[in-house]
Amino acid sequence: EHLISPVDCGCAEASLEQHPALNLPRMCVTAKQPPLTDESIEDFLGFIGQVLDREEAFSVLWNVRGGAFPSMKQFKRVVGWLEEDNRAERWDALVQGNVGVIRNPILRATAKLMTTISRPPQPFHVCSTEEQAVDFARETFTEAKSWGKSS
Repeated sequence: EHLISPVDCGCAEASLEQHPALNLPRMCVTAKQPPLTDESIEDFLGFIGQVLDREEAFSVLWNVRGGAFPSMKQFKRVVGWLEEDNRAERWDALVQGNVGVIRNPILRATAKLMTTISRPPQPFHVCSTEEQAVDFARETFTEAKSWGKSS
């Protein structure tokens, strides 16, 4: 069941769903074929804003099956956007954790590096299949918890 219908952000599709096996809603971001453009990043940031405006806890599935992956400049743009208007605090209060489905071992290592750089307070897991992602989410994201600094 889609809580926010899929949005085409160029090289990625994003939606917010209520997965039947999970207790909490899940934001799904599925990368398609490269290149990932700066315009796509801006569309994606608009989508994130819609999700944050719901003020409801959720987890995030990052599915990089198509290989589109942000450049460091684009990654920094997202981090910068989150730092504006207390968005990072809202993100940390609502996001219960992140799961990356990345089949390519080089991209998995890159995702782990970017995660280390951004230091999310929530749990993060990288796996190679959607089934593993659902299993991790079902076991880990059982109830809403604020991961914000004031928690």
